[in-house]
Amino acid sequence: MRGIFFVLIPSFVFSMNFYRTQIKIYSSSDWTVINLENASIAYCNGKEPEEARFRCFMDRITLNQPLGRETEVKNTLYLYDFNGNLKIRVRKGWIGVVKIVFSSKGKEVQIVNDIHRNGKNSKEFNVKIPYEAIEKEGKTHFGKLVLSFYYTWYGNPSGPAGRWIHWNSCGHNPDLGDINAAHHPILGPYDSASEYVIKKHIFWAKTSGIDGFVIPWFGENNHSYHGVLSFVKEAENQGFKFSFSFPFVDYDREVTPEVAADEISNVLQSFSSSPLFIRLEGKPAIFLYAADSFPKTFWGKVFRILKERGFYLYPFADAMGPSVIGEFRGLYFYLPIFFGDASFKTQEKYFKWAKIVSILKDMPLFLPVFPGFDKRKGCGSGKFIPRRGGKTMEALFALISSYGPDGIFASTFNEWHEGTEFEPSEEYGFYYLDLLSLLSREFKSNEKIHR
Repeated sequence: MRGIFFVLIPSFVFSMNFYRTQIKIYSSSDWTVINLENASIAYCNGKEPEEARFRCFMDRITLNQPLGRETEVKNTLYLYDFNGNLKIRVRKGWIGVVKIVFSSKGKEVQIVNDIHRNGKNSKEFNVKIPYEAIEKEGKTHFGKLVLSFYYTWYGNPSGPAGRWIHWNSCGHNPDLGDINAAHHPILGPYDSASEYVIKKHIFWAKTSGIDGFVIPWFGENNHSYHGVLSFVKEAENQGFKFSFSFPFVDYDREVTPEVAADEISNVLQSFSSSPLFIRLEGKPAIFLYAADSFPKTFWGKVFRILKERGFYLYPFADAMGPSVIGEFRGLYFYLPIFFGDASFKTQEKYFKWAKIVSILKDMPLFLPVFPGFDKRKGCGSGKFIPRRGGKTMEALFALISSYGPDGIFASTFNEWHEGTEFEPSEEYGFYYLDLLSLLSREFKSNEKIHR
């Protein structure tokens, strides 16, 4: 690209006030929802009840249990965007009582919802709760990394698969030039296990500033497994880093903690001995997609099983709120898309929350950049976020840079069905890989690139 020069930009500084208070919830109702109207929850820390489901979100706490049970939950709340006065709305089932006690440094405040009538049984409170201010500064966890999600699930009749896979889904016919994608790969509808294709992908990734690929794992019995084996072999030949994500929410079978632990164990046994497997603090880094689709207790059991088997991990959660954070070492977002929000205001809310958690819990943070989204031709929703000649990507990069992440996820290298690919296409050529190359250099060098 022409006209490139560099200007040194200041180091990232994130200033925020954090607060801590203890909360004790007693409920004899089958469901309870506690909405915080004028404060946000970074995360909750405490033991989960055994026969009730307790969850924290950014703006509320929920507790669900069988009828006729009584449960008491004690947790520590970490708050932000809070001024000491808490506006709370407590809703519950039509039976039972909910008592909530906030405490800190020997002081406590109690509120009670004992309304019994049909409907929401809602009661509002405006209370000054006791709390403790927290001073915490963020730190750098590792050299800045740029990773990208890489799919190995494609097949064609002339490649190792011997048949069309994924390109022909949802009734498309690649033999007639009709593929399940809005755009067309410059390599054609390729086979993921092709050595030629993998070499091209790794070369393009390296030249665009991508340090490694994270491969979604669907199991040894899935057709994508052959692509995984071929990719890992070539990555080791070329010295290219890799790891795996686990989209358990998308599996075509029930995933229990035991099943999840088995799948993670299989990957670690097969691949984590490679010197190219991405590690943090000497531990294999893995990425758990849509982690908050499962309860905190699910992940607690998964990691306990893995430890019993001798596996010590650095697990990252793809999460849109604090419900599972306590079980993880890092945070990332795969593709936080909110259609109709061209200004990224909704994403900004989640990125801010993630940055706060990363500081409070000393967790590394990856934030995403994507060129656009186009599922108008693929299976499913037909939703669309235009690329705007790179402006969508640049606006998102500016936003994530303002939160100083430890790493960036280029989401994605080759998810063609959703039109998020950076991989070169007939429609856009190498434009988005070239743009990613510039932005990666800017991210890693802390220099603003004018072009």
